[in-house]
Amino acid sequence: MNKKLTYLSTILASILSFVLGVLYIFNDYPLWYSIITFTFFIIIIIKLLYKNNFSIKILEQSVVLNIKNTKGNVVDYRCEKKIICTGKYANEINYSLSASGKIENYKIKGGILKSIEVENGRTLLTVEFTKPLKKDEKTTIELHCQFINSFENEEEKWTLTRNYPSNGAYNLTVIFPKKRPYKSYKSIQKTGHHREICKVQPEETLIETLPALRLKIKNLKIKKEFQLIWTW
Repeated sequence: MNKKLTYLSTILASILSFVLGVLYIFNDYPLWYSIITFTFFIIIIIKLLYKNNFSIKILEQSVVLNIKNTKGNVVDYRCEKKIICTGKYANEINYSLSASGKIENYKIKGGILKSIEVENGRTLLTVEFTKPLKKDEKTTIELHCQFINSFENEEEKWTLTRNYPSNGAYNLTVIFPKKRPYKSYKSIQKTGHHREICKVQPEETLIETLPALRLKIKNLKIKKEFQLIWTW
């Protein structure tokens, strides 16, 4: 959710509550009418926020994790998103990344890195498009960065989430060093606190002679999570 719009909605709701409270106390304003009016304005604000938040759709998303050494302390990350504007206007997209170590060396293709914030253990990125999109216009954004000291355990995982509407595929590829390939792997699906083995499992492959796992999820639903878990 766009933080500026969230703050604005909070301020508007507070002002409205104050005005209706004053009218109720000093002008014998009917309480039931105050409640209905307040609810109506809150619904309008939420609809405006929702529309702004989902003014783009992800047509396809591909993520590549390239584990550079046997320690797992340097991992190159690349995320490519093909985007279409579904509203009247869109000028940015948000990313959310988490890591047990550091994330650094950000590079953007097709856009400009507008801000980086760390909040509750997650790194939140805002990327501005090279030029604003109008309805039905498309663009492609590539985010590159490095995870430092983040994949050093014998068992590791990557969580696939989607925070924007999409009817496309989510492709994940994890590339391992020759001297430390994967030993086992599985993908699970999470809905709330419920976990189950996913019907779609990763495929084993080679990328430039390096062992790799590739997972393709079609129509990943908003707020539903898939995890690729491996031992190595």
